[in-house]
Amino acid sequence: YCRYTLNMQTNKGRYHNDSNISFETASKAISIYLEEYDKVKRQIPASLIKKYEKYSSPIIGFYGGEVLLCQNLFMSLVRFTKKLSKCKRLKTKIAITTNGTLLNETVLSFLIKNDVFLAISIDGPKSENDKNRVFPDGHGSFLTVNKWIDYLSEKYPDYMRNRVSIQAVDAPNYDKCRVFEYFCSKTKEDYYAGVNNFLELSYTDFSENINPIQTHVDLKLLRNNLNRLIDEYDSYFSSIDSSLSINDIIRKIRMAPSVKNAVQLAFEMERKISNKPQTNLNYFNSCYLGRANLLVSVNGEYHICERTDFSMPIGNVNDGINSTTLRDIYRRYFLTMNRKKCRSCWCGLFCSLCVGQTIYEKNITIPNDNKCRQIQLIADHNLKLLLLLSHRHFHIYKALDKYFKNTDYISIDEFLSSHKPIN
Repeated sequence: YCRYTLNMQTNKGRYHNDSNISFETASKAISIYLEEYDKVKRQIPASLIKKYEKYSSPIIGFYGGEVLLCQNLFMSLVRFTKKLSKCKRLKTKIAITTNGTLLNETVLSFLIKNDVFLAISIDGPKSENDKNRVFPDGHGSFLTVNKWIDYLSEKYPDYMRNRVSIQAVDAPNYDKCRVFEYFCSKTKEDYYAGVNNFLELSYTDFSENINPIQTHVDLKLLRNNLNRLIDEYDSYFSSIDSSLSINDIIRKIRMAPSVKNAVQLAFEMERKISNKPQTNLNYFNSCYLGRANLLVSVNGEYHICERTDFSMPIGNVNDGINSTTLRDIYRRYFLTMNRKKCRSCWCGLFCSLCVGQTIYEKNITIPNDNKCRQIQLIADHNLKLLLLLSHRHFHIYKALDKYFKNTDYISIDEFLSSHKPIN
């Protein structure tokens, strides 16, 4: 339970309830997904199969709610997925997202044995985490979750480093210095927080049943914060010795998660303004609806992803994906984003507003002026960071460019995990 998802108190908007997906529904969805993946794979030229499997392997993710409230169901579905994948000779990745409060030795042993990727949510030390992440009776979850993080780090360090990710929400009521110090204390062998994949998640206020793209923020405060961040990044880059190897420079970047996230966004922006052939593919700000990502709800409905409010299903496991509904979503989204105001906006190429974010109460909604200005300020910030790197810290820019220029997957962690030095 998180205090920053207050819909739980009001039962408005997106909130959790006590419904659970059945084995029949989930296994059918998994079977359909893997069958569709296998059909695509059979059409891939033999020379490209290894690359396809590396960058586009099938992924089954379990989250809720809290998955471990249904441990037996979860384990049964993992076994089912593994067995089916083996029959089809597919290298399926399985992942679970949990708040960590229901972890135990049996569950962890099962995850490790079945090579399941584990994402654990913890926001920092007890003083900060327990401000928001609490049990229903109000006491904090830190001691429970931290115990299992330490257990994995000490007993299964390889699994901890390569299969566990830490997800930390950057809530406004946290002391950022204490949070940083806590995760630094967990750092091992240059792996921040002891893991190869640390995610610092942006805080989103769901306290009211309001369309997320119709909310208002203090634009002056946002602008000042973004300018302050540029100064902080500049200072951090200046502290990195220019004589370091490329891999060592990248490791320095990874040790500061906020910097790492920022430079990844900056290089995503560079890709959009570069002259590479794939640039045109990035103009439409959305994934391939119904194919790149698919969320299955507890009642078997298909949704385009987890970003929607689940008011606009695109099919179900029994009838499949409704192509008419998909086409209508595309049509309504294009009409919305093809307004004169959007077409004349300098930030059109960099707009972060995808289809999923515009769905609200069975409609494709138009962002208000405040939301558009937020997007513009953030795009401007990313461009400034890109210029800062390329003009004032070229040795760092060159190191990052070595990693990013030949890939469609922007991830520092992905490259470093290969342990291949780059000259």
